[in-house]
Amino acid sequence: VSMLTEPTLKLGGVLAEQLPSGEAAALAVEQAKTFCEQLRKRISAMSDGQVCKETDDILAATNNLIAFVTDNPASHSILDHFLNVYAQQTLRLIDGYLGIARSGVREPIASAKRETISALQALETAAAGELMHAVKAKNLSLSADSDAIRRLTSMDGYEIHEADADQYEANRPEATIGRTPEPSETDTPEVVTPQVGTTQ
Repeated sequence: VSMLTEPTLKLGGVLAEQLPSGEAAALAVEQAKTFCEQLRKRISAMSDGQVCKETDDILAATNNLIAFVTDNPASHSILDHFLNVYAQQTLRLIDGYLGIARSGVREPIASAKRETISALQALETAAAGELMHAVKAKNLSLSADSDAIRRLTSMDGYEIHEADADQYEANRPEATIGRTPEPSETDTPEVVTPQVGTTQ
């Protein structure tokens, strides 16, 4: 008797269940990849280069969101929101444009092109905005972690000042590779040329 098992979800090559928020993020990524595939099919049916380019920009923006959520599973809500709000509406918009484009009637096609391009540009702005919000939230979290570590080390009696941190950064071996040393950094002693006396 064969046993049916659910497909294993992976995120960046790792089992999703092993990551915090991994399963939710993996589901969002799979849905986004499906949306991207649907966009590709519609792009292949387009004859207008400008509409094709704008749609391709949406594809690239969605892939950027996928990449971010793959690396940061806890941020899957941005991808969920983008898909829930915009995905089906976008596909309907493009299908409507393609239907009009196939009619061959010039005036409605021109109007549909303008409307479609305007909407796709707005959508690209929304996708970039979602990504920006997620990156800013990640940066705030990093800053909070950094402040917490500095407070804890200070409570344990360890303290590093900004000037010390800058000096440490400058003196790292990899930081000095390819850099021309300052005169004060060289250990070469000054060469004194002996003076030859002149005869009267």
